Amino acid sequence: MLVAVCGLGLIISDQLGRAAPPPMPAATTPPPEPAATTPPPEPAATTPPPEPAATTPPPEPAATTPPPEPAATTPPPEPAATTPPPEPAATTVDSHRARNVSPSPHRGSTPLLTTNARPVRVDIAAIDVAAPLIAVGNAPDGTIGVPPPKKPYLAAWYKYSVTPGRPGRTVIVGHLDSRFSSQYTAVFYRLGALKRGDKVAVRRADGVVVEYVVDGASLQSKARFPADQIYGKSERSELRLITCGGTYDKAAGWSGNIIVYGHMTSWHRMTPSERNAPLKYGTPRR
Repeated sequence: MLVAVCGLGLIISDQLGRAAPPPMPAATTPPPEPAATTPPPEPAATTPPPEPAATTPPPEPAATTPPPEPAATTPPPEPAATTPPPEPAATTVDSHRARNVSPSPHRGSTPLLTTNARPVRVDIAAIDVAAPLIAVGNAPDGTIGVPPPKKPYLAAWYKYSVTPGRPGRTVIVGHLDSRFSSQYTAVFYRLGALKRGDKVAVRRADGVVVEYVVDGASLQSKARFPADQIYGKSERSELRLITCGGTYDKAAGWSGNIIVYGHMTSWHRMTPSERNAPLKYGTPRR
């Protein structure tokens, strides 16, 4: 079991102290999991009503002489045959239009996805993130790998977490700051500013866009990293966004991690406007 996320804060000088520090979430505990619902109690068993008492059947009526058969009558004439109404004229289907009708987006009570496709992009409008995603595994020390230090605009999907839209938790990490950025900032510099209700969209390689809503954020010390809240199982499709946070020390780096928690609300096929939306290869201003 991975215990913490390291290597996300890369500043090795005192440059960060010369400007306003990045936003940090006030919470220090993860948002509560949705409460389990208790099924309604079974209705109390009721006693069936007693069977009615048997009664003696009435006596059979005395036989009587049947009435005489009525005299035969001539049946009425068959109605004259009529010609059935004509069938409506056949219409030709516009096969070109039929082939190009797009299915309506899967919104609202959306079923979970059943296919796997790695995520390639993450968009967070509230903090002006439109970042390409790469896949990372484990670092040599057993923690989650991180994007290359010289590319602070990149975020990374932890490839041992589930793909977006599947039941379970999708984990995405990014640097908070970087000495390789002109602003000394990195892609998740403002991650701590996200709040409940903010939206996150993750695009998969198959063209599916999975939409999440933020449930909350917390600042966790590396000694108390909530691994069960990050890597544990979930029946929902959930999202975890992680970067460094806390206080900064030149020798030890950042003291903790900022963790943003979210869950899937819908998914849909990529629209033309989403396809043409540019990625951001810069980093946020301080």
